[in-house]
Amino acid sequence: MENQVSDKGFFYVYDNGLRKFLRFDKNIEWNCSGLNVKTKDQFWQFTKSEYLFECINEYIIAKKTITPTNIHVSE
Repeated sequence: MENQVSDKGFFYVYDNGLRKFLRFDKNIEWNCSGLNVKTKDQFWQFTKSEYLFECINEYIIAKKTITPTNIHVSE
């Protein structure tokens, strides 16, 4: 019998903005970080939870509401 590793309980984040939002705004710590073997992109592993997905949805909604017309850059 082979040893198998399951990642069903984990969520992988490749977006640095989402990673910062989860870690610093929502105080959710990641389990580990690594590089995708094929793409060499960095990822962060989070444990799946209802709260995690609520925060991800919040991030997505907030990101969709930021458009060039509602961003003000002071000079």
